[in-house]
Amino acid sequence: MERHVRKVTIGIVVYNHGDTIGQTVKSVARQSFSDFLLVLWDNGSSDRSREIVQREPAVGEFIFSERNVGFSSAHNEMIRRFPSKYYFCLNPDVILHENYLQILLEKAERIPSAGSLSGRLYRFNSANEKVIDTVGHRMSYGLRVSNVGSESKDFCAWSEEGERFGLCAAATIYTRRAIETVSTGDGFFDERYFAYWEDVDLDWRLHCEGFRAVYVPEALAYHLRGTRARRDDSVSYLGERNRYLFVRKYRPQFLSLKIFWFYYTGEVYLLLKCVLSSEARRSLRAKLDAAKIEIRPYEKRPSPAFLRPPYFHLSSREVRRAAETLAGLSALIAALLIFL
Repeated sequence: MERHVRKVTIGIVVYNHGDTIGQTVKSVARQSFSDFLLVLWDNGSSDRSREIVQREPAVGEFIFSERNVGFSSAHNEMIRRFPSKYYFCLNPDVILHENYLQILLEKAERIPSAGSLSGRLYRFNSANEKVIDTVGHRMSYGLRVSNVGSESKDFCAWSEEGERFGLCAAATIYTRRAIETVSTGDGFFDERYFAYWEDVDLDWRLHCEGFRAVYVPEALAYHLRGTRARRDDSVSYLGERNRYLFVRKYRPQFLSLKIFWFYYTGEVYLLLKCVLSSEARRSLRAKLDAAKIEIRPYEKRPSPAFLRPPYFHLSSREVRRAAETLAGLSALIAALLIFL
């Protein structure tokens, strides 16, 4: 007898998320839409994660890895093993409103050009105040990605549906057509990223293939990362390394004069700070390590409209860095002219 293929495969990658995974799975079990298969991949957790998920009846499949293979590799394997019309990439620290899946799926059926869809994610900040976590991705002209709406308390400002540069993979649905179109020999997510920036890489490829990233404000969820995330050096290093990997792969700095200017003034700024700043030294090490990774430049280019607002934005921090870089270089040149 053939196994019934569910309309949606929900994939969750767990790595020492014993404090949140139980709540995440229970929120999946409460969904008004029920034609799904919930698959959990454990990346060699050393806490109680495995014990907790094995007690949850909503989990249809368990995959236990003896080592941490990373976010991208784990999701790619689940996509390969459990094909369905939609793949829902869900983080192990997200709690879904009971209609989250149903709202996104209904919207996906009405927008054939949508390759990815996600809702409005909240979180609680350090003062235990409810704020926006993300309503999508945007890219700065200096090629740094950020979460749209992050930290905002003005919830009405994010009540309008719209297209984004891309979407955070914490709670995003991807269509089968999008998966089949942009997947490479390695899979849907680029496994060279391991973790962090893999969803940004995907944002870019999906747009280049003509797919839209749709933000649906009626779909609500809570992201608990504000209570457990630790921005330690290894996380910051991976973020920087993968940013440089992204730049090598897509060469976006050569697509626009504005991107070229803010990207390279930002790089010179970090270079000038290397002697004084551990952050800058880490960034330099990340860039050197990214240069060692074998990668073939992506040939397809985005539409010119994609390189402008609302997908790209001008960051005040990068404007300040550009001004400081010019001032520093001017002072250096002046000193050389005086003393040489």
